[in-house]
Amino acid sequence: MLGKFTDELNATVLDLCRGRLPEREIVIDAETIANDLDLGTVDLLQRLEPFGAGNEEPRILVRGVGHRSARASNDGRHLLLHVTDDRNRSHKAVFFNAGDRLAELTNTPKIDIVTRIRRDTWNGRDNLELHLEDFRPAT
Repeated sequence: MLGKFTDELNATVLDLCRGRLPEREIVIDAETIANDLDLGTVDLLQRLEPFGAGNEEPRILVRGVGHRSARASNDGRHLLLHVTDDRNRSHKAVFFNAGDRLAELTNTPKIDIVTRIRRDTWNGRDNLELHLEDFRPAT
């Protein structure tokens, strides 16, 4: 019963959109350069907390970052990689539910990313971690 409803809803949406679904749009709150990705930036962003409805966590555009060690997670669902800046510093990045996009990084040395910047504390050490929302070849 739910399947029929879903099929009819999808058909109606496609009809209203003239057969083309709208492209996904991401609202970008700020832009920075890769060299500015550090825990100091996380500290600045934490001043905007608490995040939630009406005060979403900022999405940051970072153009032209390098990347290395890209792989899918063990279950294949997530994309795991390290992004690099001009000073060869590396930061862990995860793109949830994007394991199928691994091939897009092949032969693409630089990418533009939209990310949320987080502090990851493990074993008493603070590190920067990026939660990617999207990427594309660098423009």
